[in-house]
Amino acid sequence: MDALREQVRGLLEGSVSGTPFAVRHPQCVQFTVGGKLLRAELVLGLGEVLGRCQRFNILLAAAVELVHAASLVHDDILDGATLRRGLPSMWRLMGMANAVLFGDMLFFLALRLLAECDGELLEQLSRMGCRICEGEYLQELQAEKGGSLWRDYLEIAKLKTGALFAFAAAAPVPQDRVELRRELELAGYALGAAYQIADDFLDLRGDCATTGKSSGQDRRLAGVSAVEVAQRCGVSPAGEVGRLLAEAESRLEHWPEIQEVWKDYVERRLRSQMSQCVGEA
Repeated sequence: MDALREQVRGLLEGSVSGTPFAVRHPQCVQFTVGGKLLRAELVLGLGEVLGRCQRFNILLAAAVELVHAASLVHDDILDGATLRRGLPSMWRLMGMANAVLFGDMLFFLALRLLAECDGELLEQLSRMGCRICEGEYLQELQAEKGGSLWRDYLEIAKLKTGALFAFAAAAPVPQDRVELRRELELAGYALGAAYQIADDFLDLRGDCATTGKSSGQDRRLAGVSAVEVAQRCGVSPAGEVGRLLAEAESRLEHWPEIQEVWKDYVERRLRSQMSQCVGEA
């Protein structure tokens, strides 16, 4: 897996390093390759067990990471966050207008990779991308209202964060395995919502040296983070994370080999971090 991850990083670097942004601001290449590759590793693990060729898996994993990086560039502009992946946020590095353009370019680079590995996935990504934007917009509306119910929070989390996890989980599945693709997509939504809950707590409790990003910066969204909504609604965040992870895993019980890869991924990359952020259930 380590070798595949490095190939994904190499493809990310190659995609960005020849752009005018990288010529003037070399740190934007570091930003693009400097993520945890959580979504990429999900693609790589599922793609391998599904028998996809290595080139397909690497292209798809890199495309997912480019979309994620693009969303972070734009999120930091909206939030006014000044630090990301241990570097100045892109809008601080290159200015607001250029950062918007850089984020747009990352997205189009992702489309180019997707077209190379499987053009059919472009429609799937466009659908998921619309859901990400819908989730962000619904979050803004809830913030304007001054708060939300837990069920509203979960729906937003599944859209804004879960959609890309859903794409990463479902995209490696061949077109003729419709039921498995659907269940992996739904599992991805649940996983992404659990991750967002933990990330909200990390934003409150984490320090910049540990997380590599600005903490507690998003004042626009006061009242709609998991921390505040759970407290207001009397919900156990740790219990909800556990429930969502169990829901995701149970959807794959008819495909034991897929479920085993899923369980291994969650245990290695996510469960410990989530437990630390929200506390033990």
